Amino acid sequence: MEYHFISDDSFFLQGVSGINLPGRKKRILHHAGMLSDKKHPQSGDVVVVNIADITRRQHILQSPWVAYCRVIILLRTKNDGRYQNQRKFPWVIPFRTGQYTLADILSRAAASEPIQRGITQSQRLLFHYLCRGYSLPLLKEKMKVTTKYLYALKLSTMKTYGLSDGHATGVLLCRDMTGIFCQECCFITSR
Repeated sequence: MEYHFISDDSFFLQGVSGINLPGRKKRILHHAGMLSDKKHPQSGDVVVVNIADITRRQHILQSPWVAYCRVIILLRTKNDGRYQNQRKFPWVIPFRTGQYTLADILSRAAASEPIQRGITQSQRLLFHYLCRGYSLPLLKEKMKVTTKYLYALKLSTMKTYGLSDGHATGVLLCRDMTGIFCQECCFITSR
């Protein structure tokens, strides 16, 4: 198992190069703008994503090689740390997580089974269309469900990932995370 750190922040990459990894595992640093086609994470690897550029983050998280990894996403949010008790990936942790706390999270991730969350097609479509500018009343007609169901689905999905705020950053991140396991997301994204 290897640890992959993917970021568009060179200071972050420099900082994580000093983290003591559990079991002397190999650390691989990737700058998000220059991601190598030759060295992708393998199934079961720990992948830490710290990317501010939403287009680049979506592209990386919806790459097929990420689907079977232990994905940890650093996000500028008011996440209250519920990631510590989560068993299923991806995990969302605060951007300002310190080096020692991050090392602890990495060791916990390495010891965890790489179990992914179950994502429904309704969740994928909801966040895809919300990010395309559709309103919930318009989605009600498009998806042939009630507005109450859409609100409940949005809130429950965001709560599952520890995103208590319904702000745009959380919606964009939910779009990216629900697309991790979706083989046809390349098709959906082009619609």
